[in-house]
Amino acid sequence: MQNFLSRLIGRLNVGRKLALIYLLDLTAVIFVSGILINEKYIAIDFTAKEIAGAAYIDAIRASFTPLAGARPSPQAMEAAAREIEAAQARHGEAMRGADLARDYADALRHGTDHAFDRGRALLTRIGNQSNLILDPDLDSYYTMSLAVLRFPELLELLRTTPNPNAAHDMALLQGRLDAAAHGIASDYREALAAGDATLAQRLNPSRQALQDALQRYGAGPMDAARRELAIVALNDAWRMAQNELSRLLHARQRAAYARMAEHFGTAVLLLLVILSVVFYVARQISAPLRQLAGVAADVSRSGNYALRAAWKSGDEIGQLVTGFNAMLQQLDRHRLEQQELVARHHADNAQKRLAEAIPMPLLVTAIPDHEVLHANAAAQSWLRGRGDPWSRGMDAPTRARFFQTLADLGAVDEFEVRWLAGSAPGWALVSARRIEYGGRAAVLSTFTPINRMKAMEQHLELWAKVFEAASEGILLIDAEGCIVEANAAFCRNANLGVDDLAGMHPRDLLDARNDAGLYQTMLDTAARQGAWQGEAWIQRRGREPWPAWLSLNAARDKSGAVAHHIAIVTDISERKKNEERIRYMAHHDALTGLPNRLLCRERLQMSIAQSQRAGSRVAVLFVDLDRFKNINDSLGHHVGDALLSSVAQRLSASVRPGDTVSRLGGDEFIVILNNVADVEEIGKIAKGRLIEAVRQPYPLDGAELHISCSVGAAVYPDDGADIDALMRHADAAMYQAKNSGRDNLQFFTAELNERVTQRLQLENDLRHAVARGELLLHYQPRIDAATLTLAGVESLVRWQHPTRGLIGPAEFIPIAEESGLIVDIGAWIIDEACRQHAQWRERGLGMVPVSINLSAVQLRDNGLCDTLRGALKRHAIDAAQIELELTESVLMDNGDAAIARLNAIKALGVSLSIDDFGTGYSSLNYLYRFPVDKLKIDRSFIQNMAAAPQNLALIHAIIGLGHTLGRQVVAEGVSQESEARMLREYGCDELQGFHFSRPLPAQEVEGWMRDRCAQAA
Repeated sequence: MQNFLSRLIGRLNVGRKLALIYLLDLTAVIFVSGILINEKYIAIDFTAKEIAGAAYIDAIRASFTPLAGARPSPQAMEAAAREIEAAQARHGEAMRGADLARDYADALRHGTDHAFDRGRALLTRIGNQSNLILDPDLDSYYTMSLAVLRFPELLELLRTTPNPNAAHDMALLQGRLDAAAHGIASDYREALAAGDATLAQRLNPSRQALQDALQRYGAGPMDAARRELAIVALNDAWRMAQNELSRLLHARQRAAYARMAEHFGTAVLLLLVILSVVFYVARQISAPLRQLAGVAADVSRSGNYALRAAWKSGDEIGQLVTGFNAMLQQLDRHRLEQQELVARHHADNAQKRLAEAIPMPLLVTAIPDHEVLHANAAAQSWLRGRGDPWSRGMDAPTRARFFQTLADLGAVDEFEVRWLAGSAPGWALVSARRIEYGGRAAVLSTFTPINRMKAMEQHLELWAKVFEAASEGILLIDAEGCIVEANAAFCRNANLGVDDLAGMHPRDLLDARNDAGLYQTMLDTAARQGAWQGEAWIQRRGREPWPAWLSLNAARDKSGAVAHHIAIVTDISERKKNEERIRYMAHHDALTGLPNRLLCRERLQMSIAQSQRAGSRVAVLFVDLDRFKNINDSLGHHVGDALLSSVAQRLSASVRPGDTVSRLGGDEFIVILNNVADVEEIGKIAKGRLIEAVRQPYPLDGAELHISCSVGAAVYPDDGADIDALMRHADAAMYQAKNSGRDNLQFFTAELNERVTQRLQLENDLRHAVARGELLLHYQPRIDAATLTLAGVESLVRWQHPTRGLIGPAEFIPIAEESGLIVDIGAWIIDEACRQHAQWRERGLGMVPVSINLSAVQLRDNGLCDTLRGALKRHAIDAAQIELELTESVLMDNGDAAIARLNAIKALGVSLSIDDFGTGYSSLNYLYRFPVDKLKIDRSFIQNMAAAPQNLALIHAIIGLGHTLGRQVVAEGVSQESEARMLREYGCDELQGFHFSRPLPAQEVEGWMRDRCAQAA
């Protein structure tokens, strides 16, 4: 920006530059004067608004004062209202009092009692909006204070009619009158002190009259006559104060106009003085400069350097003229010297033009400092930087040899060197001669670039190395089809030497297992498309042929004819082996080596196709090991893997040739029996061979393991016409074998298919039961055996199926556990039980403990504690009111892990109990270590206790054991009073059963609890 302004101003002549200075000065003066004048204009406008406000207030006073005395006539009130409207029209546009003026005029016309208040409000608004309240001069400010504040306040006091009989009111009015009089006297003093003698002369009479009238009114009885005299005196004083206020404001306005005119005149005078000074200075500057410009123009036009400028002064302009004349004198002397130099320069240029005309790089350097005396255009690319080109262009040993040869012979021809001083390093042949150049000893050198030649040499050397070092075999074949060259890799793979291969036809290297026309196909494709690729078998002398990936490329000459073929041969023996290995792994089980699911399906498809053609049957057997998980978890996966391998071997040894044994995964196997006659033959093979073979002991790790298997069979085409149906039906039959006690064979039936279909449908519906709100809880009370009061309730889940109605837990809980849905269902049960507990508490039933059944899958779930913690927090439940029930089998399944999980649950404050106690296989050691609070005797002992003495003994023993371990004992299935009485006698803590109540929905059990409480009361 600065450079731009400098260039712009530099284009102006001196006169315009001075005019620019004057305009800048003029702008500054006008700007400052404008500010001062604007300030005076603001003051004048401010005073004008005050004058208008004072006139408006005087109009208000004229109508306002009579309101304090006797009520004026309607004609007077109408005239006063019109005067207010006229004042609003003349002065009220900027006072924002139009509404108040209209209300005041209406009040005057109608003679209402509110006229005085509305007039006072209008007077206050005009005083604020007209700037009077902000008056800057003390004399006018205190005069304004009298007219706007003090007098209206006093008039309001005089308007008040005192009650002579009310001494308190009289004293209060007298005090307010004294305070108002004191304020008026104070403002008079301040106004007269700040004003001139004229102000005192005009205000003193009305001031004294008002003071006397107030003293008389306050000293004697406050009758109407004295009050009227005081109001008249007040009106005179107010009117006189208004007149003086208007006089002071007009005087201030006139003074402001005078000061504004004074400022304007001063600015005009200052501008004239500046213009005069600038004009005089401009003449003193422009005259010598114009003379200098004229002399310079004459010298430029005529070339006469003897001309001089004439001007004498001691300032910088005089020095400029003197310096200009000296410069002209020096230029005249230099002109003569340059004429001599030009002649010598022409001679040098002629010699240089001769060197430049030579097209090859040519360099002339001085001896001995190697200064560059001349380098033609072709040599510029060989030079980089300044100084000695030889020290930068050659390494030290090469440079020493070059100059030694030049010193010995006086000339150097085609010296090969890698030149480093050019724009890029490159190879060159340097020739040099010693000459004399410009009277100095010098060396004339020429450079011939040989980069392309060196690059071709290096390229050929590199390709020779690549050819020999390549791991792939390479053959070079001429146009006649004979091998010209072979690299080491091909010789090594073919077990032949280069001499053996030279002249051999490539067809002789192809093995007989290739197609007969393979080589001709390769040639035709390469000629047509430029290359051929594919697999081929190559002969190997003295050994087996080897598979190779062969690429044959056609190399053409400039005419486009095929001059050579290049064959690249890659040994793919390892790849073939890996492909075979991968193919085997993709179709076989890694542990047992048996066919996997994919190969099993392929073979089953082949068996079905053969069966269709032969009209025979195919049997599909699903084999699942019984309780294999217990062995895997207890003895370790390495033992489980060894057992699976042994089972696979026995199954493979037990089937007929042509049959298939495959492993699906885990402990599941599939056996395909081809060409079976009937189910009897299938049964003999499955029972007599497979199941019997699996039953035999397994010696593993010094121990003898026993295991059995469950087998399900489906027969093609009787039980299914495709693979999926056969495998699905065999799987269903296998599960039937599991349910029938394991270690047996079951054939698929239509009834079984129906049950499986229903079970799958039920499982599918169960997946959406929670989301659809189809689950509900029933509650069965637990009774304190000693007091027969409610000890708590057990929550029991039910499923309200949309089509099958109410379904009990025994039908759908096993499905939920097998499918993993029990985790989500269990979480819902916990949350719903907590919610119901909180609802009963809110309805006044108190703290009703709720027990919840827990499955093995839930106990193993890592999120169980978080689910419990979240439900307790969400419903604000005391953890001690929630009890979790677990069966013996659940706890004994991986007992150590169960103890760790139970301790984590116990840390939340939740109670624990063992359900169906006595039906499992509890360990007393584990029973002692389990952090449980209660033992629940199974209902099977209770139901037969009267008829079976051994049941009584077991019940008595369980109660004693529980109490000895510090646990409470609960009896389930109590259905008779006699059972309840006997259990109480044995010391049982809690009773539960149909004798007290069946499991009921939440609303019904709530009614049961209320009835129970009422009976107890």
